[in-house]
Formats: sequence, C-alpha cells, structure tokens
Amino acid sequence: PVWLTCVFIVLFTAVSFVMMKSPYDLITCAAVWVFAICIVQKRSSVARIFSFINTVLWLVYDILQAPSAIITHSVLLVFVVVGIIRLDREDWKLFFKRLVKKQAENAEVHEKNNNLRYISKNT
Repeated sequence: PVWLTCVFIVLFTAVSFVMMKSPYDLITCAAVWVFAICIVQKRSSVARIFSFINTVLWLVYDILQAPSAIITHSVLLVFVVVGIIRLDREDWKLFFKRLVKKQAENAEVHEKNNNLRYISKNT
C-alpha cells in the first residue's frame, strides 16, 4: 500500500539523517526513495524507469564510495535498459509521437499569437 511506503520513506529518512556519516549517504537515501516509489507503481513501464534511475544512483554511489559493487550495478543497469528497450518500445514510440504532435500544436499557437501581435502593433 502507498501509505505504508510513505511511512517507510519517512522513517528511513529520519534514521538515515541520524546515522549519516558522509554527504555521499544522501545518494543512498535518494536511491531508496526512488526504489520505494518504484515498487508502488501500477504500470510496469513507469516502474522500469524508476528502476533505471535507482540503478544509476547506486552506480554513482559505487563509483564514489564502493568500487567493489560497480560490476553488480553495471550488469543490473544493462538488464534494466534491455528491459526498457524490449518491453516499452511501443510506449516510447507513442510518447514521442504525442510529444511531437503537442510541440507542433504549440508552435502553431505561438506563430498565430506572434502574427496577431504584429498585426495589432502595425494597425
């Protein structure tokens, strides 16, 4: 349940700030927050995006603090990316198609507004 996840995030954050040894520990906090958000997602494609962000955060932490885990999180990142490409390809095509359409509509509106300003200025 979402409420339980929120309670976990609050408790984890409080304990993390009490136990924090270095600023790098904030990266681990962020990774746990992202993972907690990831596990309550209803759409698997959204969960994979949060999983990607989570893995990148852990990889950054590994590079800065724990080089022994770089291989593990690198392999995990590859699997997450492959999953996104393999399973979410159609969702991304649809997303970008909608994005391009929306940008074209915004450009048309912007052009019309500029034309109206030009006409009103010159009359």
